[in-house]
Amino acid sequence: MSRKKGGAQADPRWTYRIEPAPGDLRIVQALIITGTPPYRRGELSSSRALTDWLRRWGLLSPGSELTPADVEQAASVRSGLEALVRANRGPAPAPEMVELLDRAAVAAPRRTRFAADGSARVEPVDGGLTGALARLFRIVALAHRDDHWRRLKLCSREGCGAAFYDFSTGVTGKWCSRRCGNRGSSRTYRERRKRHLARTRGDRRSR
Repeated sequence: MSRKKGGAQADPRWTYRIEPAPGDLRIVQALIITGTPPYRRGELSSSRALTDWLRRWGLLSPGSELTPADVEQAASVRSGLEALVRANRGPAPAPEMVELLDRAAVAAPRRTRFAADGSARVEPVDGGLTGALARLFRIVALAHRDDHWRRLKLCSREGCGAAFYDFSTGVTGKWCSRRCGNRGSSRTYRERRKRHLARTRGDRRSR
């Protein structure tokens, strides 16, 4: 994988065969990937697993303890974000998905703090999962502001659907990796050839 695009080799947290999105947007990408069948490893299967995942990505405050209810909430947020990303290549997300994310964002407030040197930073008001989601939603907001969000998509290959960042100039990418692209193209070719043969046989019968 190329360091130039996403820096996969430079980020030890990234363990997927997909080019990571630039900067912190890869955290959102990674969260969505945890729900994708080819890459599902049980990251959100328990409070312990979720704690480990959030800490690995720097989203969880030290000393935070999560509960089974937090696991359910995290999975719901993942589904909502997946719906938003799917909308980058299709129709608008379902209203209930948007409402779900909006409620979660309202419940995860942030505040601006100033350091002794006068620099400012935005940080979550609360700890635990609420604080982690506040950090996550800030990444989403910044991606929209910087026009990166529209490049986050879901792989078109049936059976995959992993989140990927479209680095193409025209934002026309469809596959998360070359491997999926080859499989998807082969499938499309077979289906096109099958339809062509069916039409040919039909034409012969009608003569």
